[in-house]
This record gives sequence, structure tokens and C-alpha cells, in this order.
Amino acid sequence: MSPAAMRKPFVVGSEMVGLTHLRGAAGYPMVNELVAIAQDVKTMLPGSVLTYAADWTEYGADVRDGGNTIDFPLDPLWASPAIGAIGIDFYPPLSDWRDSGSHADATIARGPADLSYLRQRLTTGEAYDWYYADDAGRASQLRLPITDGIYGKPWIYRPKDLWGWWSQAHIRRSGGIETTATPFVPGAKPIWLTEVGVPAVDKGANAPNMFPDPKSDEGGFPPFSSGTRDDLVQARALEAIISGFDPARAGFDAARNPVHPVSGIRMVDPGRIFVWNWDTRPFPAFPDLSDTWADGASFETGHSLNGRLEGAPVDRLVAKLLADFGLPPAERTTVDGFVDGYVLDRPLTARQALEPLAQSFGFDPVMSAGMLRFEGRGGKVSRLLGTDDLVPDRDGEPFTLRRSQETELPLELRLGFSDSEADYRSAAARSRRLAGAARREVAVETAIVTRSAEGRRLADQRLQEAWAGRETLECELSPRCIAIEPGDVLSVPVDTGSRLFRVTRIADGPTRRISARAVEPAVYVSAGAGGGTRPPRTPPALPGRPLAVPLALPVVTVQPPPLLSLAAFAAPWPGGLAIWRANEAGLFDLDGLVEAPSIVGETLMVLPPGPLWRTDRRAVLEVRLRGGVLSSVSPEAALAGANALALVGADGALEIVTVSQVELTGPQQFRLSGLIRGIGGSEAVAARVLPVGSRVVVLDGAAVALTTNLADLGRTRRYRVGPARDDVGDATMVEFSVPIAGDALVPFSPVRPKAARAGAGIVVDWIRRTRIDGDSWDLVEVPLGEEAERYEIGILDGETVLRTEIVNAPEWTYLAAQELADFGSEQQEIGLSLRQLSAVVGPGREWRGLISVR
Repeated sequence: MSPAAMRKPFVVGSEMVGLTHLRGAAGYPMVNELVAIAQDVKTMLPGSVLTYAADWTEYGADVRDGGNTIDFPLDPLWASPAIGAIGIDFYPPLSDWRDSGSHADATIARGPADLSYLRQRLTTGEAYDWYYADDAGRASQLRLPITDGIYGKPWIYRPKDLWGWWSQAHIRRSGGIETTATPFVPGAKPIWLTEVGVPAVDKGANAPNMFPDPKSDEGGFPPFSSGTRDDLVQARALEAIISGFDPARAGFDAARNPVHPVSGIRMVDPGRIFVWNWDTRPFPAFPDLSDTWADGASFETGHSLNGRLEGAPVDRLVAKLLADFGLPPAERTTVDGFVDGYVLDRPLTARQALEPLAQSFGFDPVMSAGMLRFEGRGGKVSRLLGTDDLVPDRDGEPFTLRRSQETELPLELRLGFSDSEADYRSAAARSRRLAGAARREVAVETAIVTRSAEGRRLADQRLQEAWAGRETLECELSPRCIAIEPGDVLSVPVDTGSRLFRVTRIADGPTRRISARAVEPAVYVSAGAGGGTRPPRTPPALPGRPLAVPLALPVVTVQPPPLLSLAAFAAPWPGGLAIWRANEAGLFDLDGLVEAPSIVGETLMVLPPGPLWRTDRRAVLEVRLRGGVLSSVSPEAALAGANALALVGADGALEIVTVSQVELTGPQQFRLSGLIRGIGGSEAVAARVLPVGSRVVVLDGAAVALTTNLADLGRTRRYRVGPARDDVGDATMVEFSVPIAGDALVPFSPVRPKAARAGAGIVVDWIRRTRIDGDSWDLVEVPLGEEAERYEIGILDGETVLRTEIVNAPEWTYLAAQELADFGSEQQEIGLSLRQLSAVVGPGREWRGLISVR
């Protein structure tokens, strides 16, 4: 099979055991249809490798009539030329564990997550060597052997015996007599494990096919499971399956996955083992957002790897730490436990890195014959000591037993950790005894990252361990106990019966003097971390269409001056807003980025016209703001430009004001007073009545330039603004078209015009204003701000313009002859129009009014 073809697997069906085992007059009709489907799909996908994903109880024999009738329903499909591999969803039992210490497997494994035990059970145990006839038989562990009488083919009845089924011819039986062979060719096609998986639940390997989903026909918990979450058993069982079939993994035994002697094909393709399941929904949004996904509760004890695959069994973490510190691997590590993470936040020695783990998970490093090993404190009994193994002391006592006072023991233990279910914040789990004379409190700070329920379990375990180990033993052993090593658990005969002690120290001499601490193995037997629920979560707010406010500001402080600016707001802020601008062809090009939101809002009351360029002590304006707040400033600061706002009318015309007094009146609502009106050339707009609901924008520097190109003047431009991560055509984009008028380039209106009659006529002069750098009080003259100084002056009779002149200085003489020609007599006052001229945008803002002639 070519590598290219192997890259294109295709499954034509999955786990239709109710249909594939349904018999008709001419065999199994559903299988015939699957063969036809496979042929059609192969024609459409010639480069693909096709398979069918059979249930682990479906792929092999169909046994009826107490074993007298045997057929192999799927063999025509497995033999079809269109099928390139045999697919099996492999969920057989890998353990038969119980909580009692006397069950059948207690002597061959240290617990339900023992890796060697689980790996061995791939080809032994239930569904291979024996079976349970019913629930009563399972409860009493009445194991019935799997045999096949005179034919000697027990693999027919063994769902786990892949080699027996795969490597031999399949012969049907009828009436207890073998009849005809099926078209199946032994060893011709590799087996793909199209699904393997184990629920993350206590004793999950007892029944890997059980799902914690009430809607599933296989819903529920494995036999004898407490129903609590156990990430370790899931990780270890998956490691056992993968390493059991993959030659590249430690622990692989070729007898479990041999190569067929004729075809040369390895039975299970190690590159085609598919683990169930990696959920495509993002973790931790799933399972936290139960309002969005109703099956979130199934995550805790289900098959999902999201949020667990990043963690590690503690024994693997210990091995990784040893490797990182350049130390040789341990000879043996019999440590159980699972962590979501482990934080090394500063330079540490290997001992400093390992001690918190050992303290939290209850294990000890032991040196023996120059080799390092790590032993869990709840180990199996290494030796049963008899009275002849104990050497009496000078007083004839076989041992010395000491018991700590209760006042020396902890009343409460606090375990510090990082909570993986609460954004990795620091957390503490507390365990407290409800009775006794103890008053001490013990704090254990660790670098482990785990769930709160697991933290509580570890805290409970450490506190129970401290009380269980309150008794210490010292004794001398005879030389025949030379095999005893530190970490071994000894059964010692005492007055009340046998007690268990873990050896903590050995001193060799004429005899072996040992120190040991009482141990209670039940303390270390964990059924997973239960009793906790995931913290409630609400869906994060998703950015939608932003509020985009184009601003034709009459004054700017940057160069080149923006002809049009943009203030934008979105909640939540998506990190940045992209500005897209339509070109001449109507296509949008990326034109800029809004990096920070503006504070925007709306008016809640009418604002009447007000006085210019001085504090309005009567006007009050109530507004609602989003994206930020305002606070009061001094009147001097407001006069200097602090708390500047743009008040935008429905026509887009805006007035710039500053505010000195700000009062919070409600959620996001403020009462503004101490207004300075008509700032920055907006004095004409200050004469309007601003209605309720008008837009308010705080001018705090967050607005960005839309264009500075003079070629855009007089044109209407089309823009789209939305989250930078979204496409320009996404529904989150807001679109608007706006004319480019160049308000920021329009000269301010002149001020303080005066008229005095002289010999030649009336001399008119005025004071010009500047748009640029004119705020300093120390300037002798403000900058011109234009290419040349030019003004347009008009003589008015009411609204009629009688005469217009262009001058190059802020002064003009209205000749007496002109006055007589315009009015017929000398005037005591004249109507005047004044504009400064710009070389770019032409006439500036107008001063218009009557002035007296002195």
C-alpha cells in the first residue's frame, strides 16, 4: 500500500451491530449492502483506504444456539477488494478491580491504574481467559473459562483475541459441525483500531465502553466504580493500549501484536490507533458553558481528552524532572497520581523540585544497591515478620513502639496549589479533623497545578497520613532479613495483632536496626477526586458591530492634520478594529487600525446655546457614557483643554466643549457643568440647540485619522470598520460613507474688529487667530498657520454685500469715496464680514456683524 494511499482513510460505516448481525434468507443483507457501498466509494475515492469501524463485539463471530451455530457476518466485507483495512472500535475490559483488598486481582497489581496490569490484560483476563455469566457471577467473581471443546478454537468466543481471529481461517458451523470457510484471508489486511478509549472515572478500565451519558444505551459507570473522576486511570489505560500494540513504545511485547508469517503484515497497524475522543469544541468553553452545550456534565467522567491530555501521571513527571536535571532514570517508580501541571518558577535543585511532589502525593525516594527508586507509601506488604525475625533488646523486648501525642499532630492541613479550573489562580484546599485534642495547623505550599476536587483529596490524604503514621517502631532484625530495604512495608506482630510499618531507616551492624512508621494502606487507595463540580461559567461577550463615529474636527494638534477622524467603541473590545476603505473599483483595502476604544455616549437632555470662550455657570448637561468615565478638573485645567468633548449633531456638525465639574448620577450617567463652549473654531455651532440623543465623544487621543490626503477633499469616501480578526465582509463590520470637507484646514474667524475714521476714510483692523500652536501665553505673535496672510473683507447693508476686498494684512481702509458711493453719506456704524483665506480650502470661518465707527 503506497504512503499516499495510507494518508487517506475513509470509514464507510460504524458500529451497526444490530443490522450487520441481522440474518436473511441469503445471509446478512446489511453486510452485502456495505460491500456494495464500499465498492461505490472506492470508485469515487480511488486514492483512499476504506474500512468499516466495527464494534469490539461485532467484528468477529456470530455465535448462536449455545455455540452449535457459528457464522462470521462481516467476513464478506473484510474480504472485499474495496476494503483496505479491518476497523475495530476496541473497548474490551482491561481490569476487574474492586475496592475490597481480597478480590481476585489484588495480588497481581497495586491498583486499578497499574500500567503493567492494564497492558497485560490486553491479551488476558475477562473476554480472553474467562467470562462472567451474569451480574451475580461478576459480583462473586465466578470466572468461567472460555473454551471450545473438540475444535480448540477459543478465539471464536474471545473479543480480545485479535491474533487468534486474524491469523486463522474462519469456518462456519451448523449443528455443532464445521461446514464451509468464509472468504476471509488470514493476515491479508492490517487491523486499524478505529476507536480506543477509557472514561476518566474510577475503575474506568473495568468497562471502557461505558459512557456517562443517560441518553446512550451504554450510559452509566463501569462495574464497582464510585462514579468519581479519575484522570490517572484514563491516561494509564490509553498508554497500556498504545504501548501494547506499538513496537516503538516502552513495554511493547511482540506476542501481543505479531507479524503474520505469510503476508508480513503486522496485525495492528500502530500508526492507525485512533483515540476517542478529542472534542472539537474549545476547552474550557466546553464543558463550562452548560447553557450552550447540554452535554457538558458528561465531560467530567467521560472519554474526552480535552483539558486532560496536557496533564501527566506523576511517575512520568518524576522521570521528566530527573532527565531535566541530568540524573539517571530511576530503577523503579511505583507512584500513582495525576497533575495538570507543575510550576518551576526559579532555579532549583532536583531535590527541591521533587520534594513538594513527594509530600503531596505520598511517595519517597529510596537508594538501594546504588540505584534510585521512588516508592509509594501505600505499597504492598514486603515481608511478614515472625517472632524469630526480631532480636530482643537488653530488656528482652522485641521492639520499641512510640506514639506521638495528639497535641503534636495537625488539627488542620492546608495544601496550596494552582487551580486549573479557575484560570490557574492560587488556591488552597483544607482538611480538618472534627475531633481530638490537636490544635496545630500545617501549611504545605506546592507548585502543582490541579483541580480543586483533587486538591481537597490530596489534603485529606496528607492529614490522614499524618495521623495514621503517629506511631513509630524501632527494632533489630536477624541477618536473614537482609533483603529488607527502606520503603518496604512490614507486617509486625503486636499485642493487638499484626500492624503494618513502612521502613524509614536501616542501620547495619551485627544485626539490622530499623526505624519504621505506621502505615495504613487504605489512606493511599484513591477512588478519584470526587465531590466537586466545575465552577459556573458564563459565555464570554463576543465583539459585534462597533459604534463608529466619524469626526470632522475643526482643530487638530498633529501634523499632517487629519481631514477626517474616527472614534470607535465596542464592548468587549476585540483588541483592535480594522479600518477598510473602498477604492475606485469599489473593493476594500485595509487602511488603518483603531488600537484603543474611545469613550462615547449620548446626551440625556437638551443643551441650549451658550456663551463663548468662558465658563458657562448656568448650563447643565446630562450624558450617558460607554467605555470609560470622566472626573472633575479645575476650571483652569478645563480652560487649558482638559475634559474636552465633541458634541455631534444629527448633521455631523460638532461643537467642542470642555467640562470642569462632573457628577456621577447613575450607572454610566454623568451630570456635566462648568462648560466652556465653542472651542477650536466651533463657536458658530454653539449657537444651535443640541437635542436629546446627540452623540458625545471624549477627545482623549483615542480617535484616529481616517485620511490626511488633500486629494480626498470634496469627495465622499466609503469605509468599513470591524474587529481586526474578522473578514471585511463579515457581519461584524459597520459601513458608512462620509464627505471629506477639510474642516481642520479652515482658518478660524478673525476677532475684535474695530473701525476708526481717518482723513482718507474709515480704517478697519482686526486680530487674526491661528489653528496651530497658538496656546502659549508667552508668544509675541501666534503662528500664521497658512502659506500667506490674506483676508476677504466685505461691506454689508443688512444681508446685502455691497463691496468685497482682498487684503494681505489685518487692516483695510474703507475710502470716503467708496463709503459715499455705497451709502450716500457717512455712517456711524457699518456691517462687516471678515474671513481669513486659505490657499488650500479658500475662505475661512466668517466674522459678521455691525461695528461702530469712532
